[in-house]
Amino acid sequence: MSGGQALRYVYADILFVVNFVFNFSLLYLAGRLAGAPVAGRRLTLAAALGGAYGVASLYPSLSFLMSLPAKMLTSGLMVAVAYPTPRPGPFFRLLGLFYLSAFVVGGASMAWNYLTTGSATVLTGAGSRPLGLPAVLPAALFAGVLLHWAVAAGRERRRILSCCVPCRVVVGGVQVEFPALVDTGNRLRDPLSDSPVVIVEYPALDRLLPPEFGPVWQASDEDEPDISGLVAALGGTPWSARLRVIPFTSLGRASGLLVGFRPDEVIVGPQGRTVSRKDVVVCLSPRPLSSEGSYRALMPPEILEGDTAAWAG
Repeated sequence: MSGGQALRYVYADILFVVNFVFNFSLLYLAGRLAGAPVAGRRLTLAAALGGAYGVASLYPSLSFLMSLPAKMLTSGLMVAVAYPTPRPGPFFRLLGLFYLSAFVVGGASMAWNYLTTGSATVLTGAGSRPLGLPAVLPAALFAGVLLHWAVAAGRERRRILSCCVPCRVVVGGVQVEFPALVDTGNRLRDPLSDSPVVIVEYPALDRLLPPEFGPVWQASDEDEPDISGLVAALGGTPWSARLRVIPFTSLGRASGLLVGFRPDEVIVGPQGRTVSRKDVVVCLSPRPLSSEGSYRALMPPEILEGDTAAWAG
C-alpha cells in the first residue's frame, strides 16, 4: 500500500467468533437484567445471526449494513429471536437493556484496547483495525464470567424447577393452574382448623375471586391488607364463609397477616398422579414469589403426603 503501510487482513472466521461471543454475552446479560427466561438455543441462534451480520459488513458492496438503521434493525431482530414476545413493552425493554449492555461492554473493551495498544479503535467492520489479542481478550474474559454465571444460574434454575409441581385451585367449578414450589420453610397453618397453607400470587388467582374482592385488595396497603374492608365487601356473599386471616412472622418483620380463603379443592401433581386436598387454605401474596416467574406459589411438603391425601388418577 502507498505511504509505506503494510497490507492488513481481517479473517472472517475470527471476526465471526468474536462477534458471536460478544452478541451471546450481551443477549444473555440483557435477559438476566430483564428477568426473562433464557433459552440457550435461541441465544445461540441470535448470536450467530449477529456474527453473520458482522462478517457480511466486511464486503464493500454491503457497506450499507454499517448504517444506523441497519444496525438497529439487526439488533432488534437478534433480540426478537433470543426473546420472542408478542407484547411491545417487554421487547423494547429487552432491546434497551441490550444496548445498555453493549455500551458498557464496548466501553470496557475500548478502555482495555487503549491501555494495551494506545488506540481506542475497535473492530467494527470493513476498514477497521485488524483483530489482535487486545481486542479479543476483553470479550473472552467477559464471556467466561458470563458463561460461569450462566452455568451456575442454570443449575440453580433446574434445582428449583425440580422442586416445582403443577397446582390447581378449584372454587365453584372454576379452576386455575400454576406451578408451585414445594417449600420446606412454609410452616403456616390456619389457627382455626390447623389446615396447611399454600401462598399464591394474587394475579394467579384473580379469575377465581369475586368481583368485590379486587377493588378492596388493590386499594389496600401492600404490607397490610384491608381486612375490615374485605369483610364488609364480602358480607352476605358465599365468600364470607370462605375468608380466612392467617398470622405470620418473617425475617425483618415481627408479625403480619395474610388474607386467605378455603377453596373447594386443591389438586397437586402431574396428570395421572395427582393429590386432591380439601383441607387447605390458600393465602394471597401481594408480591411476585419468583423474580423469573419459575413458580407462583409456595406449598408445604405435607400437602403431597399420602397419609391425609386422596390419590387420584
